[in-house]
Amino acid sequence: ADLVTLLADLQLKMGMELVPAETLGEATRICHAIGEIVNMPVNPRAPYVGASAFAHKAGLHASAIRVDPDLYQHTDPRAVGNDMRMIISDMAGRASIELKGRELGFELADEPELLSRLARTVKQREAEGYSYEAADASFELLLLDELGRVPSYSSVESWRATSQLGRDGTLETEATVKLRADGGGERERKVTIAEGNGPVNALDLALREALRERHPEVDEFELRDFKVRILDSQHGTDATTRVLVRTSGRGLEFQTVGVGPNVIEASWEAVFDAYTYGLYKSGVPGASHAGER
Repeated sequence: ADLVTLLADLQLKMGMELVPAETLGEATRICHAIGEIVNMPVNPRAPYVGASAFAHKAGLHASAIRVDPDLYQHTDPRAVGNDMRMIISDMAGRASIELKGRELGFELADEPELLSRLARTVKQREAEGYSYEAADASFELLLLDELGRVPSYSSVESWRATSQLGRDGTLETEATVKLRADGGGERERKVTIAEGNGPVNALDLALREALRERHPEVDEFELRDFKVRILDSQHGTDATTRVLVRTSGRGLEFQTVGVGPNVIEASWEAVFDAYTYGLYKSGVPGASHAGER
């Protein structure tokens, strides 16, 4: 039996005083800390402490949740140190966007035009293949963009990745990134070349190298997981690809999404956004204009 679930059930459902309320309120943090130590992430669907334990998909009940979250939750997530989470999808309306914005720290109740515009943008991007259900970081960047507050740490001129068979029969992969790094009140042009274990790894290393001098914090972030999905496989090699990247570092863990006609372009978008979001959440000041991928 899961001792955390058992403890929460007995105390919250049956009224047994087993531990102080503040101790039970540490349940989510402790479970995730143990998961990091043993390298076994907590199941997102785990009762009480999972990331999706109190998740609500945008839809008809979003307005009801805005009035009273207890209508759709069996207990207060704060009792176990968790939070309610809205999942943004193509069903998202203004109420869902407002709740998600509040969850992320933005009060949008007095911004009806912005809410409508965001709802339309989400629907359009979901039709293009994007999915924000598991990519809160990408949605927050989209929200910041609509608010005109998306941070910029670089403006990309170009990037490329090439693979070729070496003389010894091994596959050699090289990536080149050209950008202008923001910071210190001026923009410095950087051209970096890196070799990696595949084109995505090479691009990641080249981007890190280009950003490192102005923003050394990038070295504290690690790309932990990388998922690829072919969206319209019936188109064969011309299919659209979606990439989901999970990143951790500086006490943060988040996911970004990228979509493109091939896995390399989709991966570049997800990786670029990962570093942008990581630097932003770390409090690193960026330029006021939007960066170009």
